[in-house]
Amino acid sequence: PVGPTSSETPEKEELNIEERIPIYLHNLGIDQSPGTILTPFIPRGPIREVEFSPSELRTLKDSTDTLT
Repeated sequence: PVGPTSSETPEKEELNIEERIPIYLHNLGIDQSPGTILTPFIPRGPIREVEFSPSELRTLKDSTDTLT
């Protein structure tokens, strides 16, 4: 095919998403870099799902029952 079809975008117009984010923010009137916005959300160390075994859950339930 000679011209780009509707489903594909021309290479030269395709910007890296990292390069587009500051443009989007600027268009929204936000004069902050994505880094400064995202900094508070950077996880400190590995994220671990807390998992309780059934016996631990029973212990927790019992301890909350005795608190009342």
